[in-house]
This record gives sequence, structure tokens and C-alpha cells, in this order.
Amino acid sequence: MWRYPDISLSIEVAGAADAIKMLNAREVDFIITYASSFDHKLETHIERIHPLELIVPMGHPLALQSKEISAHELKNIPVAIINTSTGMGKLVDHACEVYGLELEPKLQTNSVNALVSFVCSGLGVTFMPKLTVMEEIKQGKIEIVKTNIDMFLQARVRVQSLLDVELSLEAVTFMRFLSENTLFLKFDSNKISVD
Repeated sequence: MWRYPDISLSIEVAGAADAIKMLNAREVDFIITYASSFDHKLETHIERIHPLELIVPMGHPLALQSKEISAHELKNIPVAIINTSTGMGKLVDHACEVYGLELEPKLQTNSVNALVSFVCSGLGVTFMPKLTVMEEIKQGKIEIVKTNIDMFLQARVRVQSLLDVELSLEAVTFMRFLSENTLFLKFDSNKISVD
């Protein structure tokens, strides 16, 4: 942060629901959420589309199919799920309700790293945005399988603050820095190449 010597940061990692609570309590200036629900009390400053993808080990039988995978084809597949305290977890849970699917996770966690390790180890599949697993895709450890689960395609990353609360110059500067320097906030997923 040599370009901004007068700015000090505190970064808190939390699920979407906890992040919104922290924002409402004014413990943080703004939040970055994934697949969060609309909240009329929040102002959205940046919004990018990052679909929730089906992530599988390289060479997995689902990856060998030429068609999109339906929700029901996941019924007996070993799966790891992130907790519903996160936007990703809530989105998977909502999809299960809509499609009448009962997934029986082999792993339930709040750790993105644990999900990636689960898939890389060949233990099963999970759901994540492509950008979170770019390195593993490049290394040939995992791949993305297209699904026809429409609500996954609409998942968004949002940078939000409380409506009608003016952000400090430092918060605005850091938000601009993030939007210019992080792929997640700079581009929609379809603009990011795996190569």
C-alpha cells in the first residue's frame, strides 16, 4: 500500500449474513458479498456476475458428458458444501429447495480451501465461482462442468454500503483500488480467461 501511505486497513472475513450485521452495526465501511439477497437498506457500488460453477476433479465422469448437468444428476455424487452462513451456501440450499434435491454432503465446511482440497483430492465435487479455482484449473487438477441450474448463472459479487451513509474518502479510495486491481471486482466472470 505504498501508494496510499496514510491509509490503514482492517479486513474482516465473514459470511454474507454476518457481513451485513457488521455493516448495520457500523463496524465496517463497506462489504463484499457473493450471491447475497437484495437488501433495500444497502447501496450497491460495484456488481459483477460470477456464476456458481460445478467444480469436479479432472477426468470426473460428469466432465465427460457433452450436455449440461441437471440438478437431479447430482443426487448420488459425493459433494462438499460450504455452510449456509455464506452466499454460496445459501444459493446451493435454495437451488436444492427449488429443484427438490436432497444433497447429502460428504463434507460441510466454512472453508473455501477445504472445498478446493476435497475436489483436488478426487473425493467429490463442489460449487464455487470459477475465479476461486483458477490456479487449480490451470494446473489441470480440476475442471468446470456446465449445469442448467439457472439461479447459479445469475450469482453476483457486490460491494455494498449502507444507503444514505456517506463513505469516508479512505473507504472510497480503497473501494476504487479494489475495483481496479482485483479480477473479482474488475470483470464479470465471462471476461476472465482461464489461460
